[in-house]
Amino acid sequence: MAQLPGALAEQPVIAAARDRGVGLYGMGSMRSTGSAVPGQLVLGFGNLGELAITAGIAAIGDLLRA
Repeated sequence: MAQLPGALAEQPVIAAARDRGVGLYGMGSMRSTGSAVPGQLVLGFGNLGELAITAGIAAIGDLLRA
């Protein structure tokens, strides 16, 4: 899990990551209250090779810096 910086909302980050071929989930959908605050992402690495994981993390980092 990774906490988003500041008041960055989960859904726009998730959508932008998917546009880059990276699948993420927000914690908001997993909380009993449905609250997306604080913004947190669930990172999964199942059935992925090291290169795919490295590329995905780099893509998320680029996205958050933009």
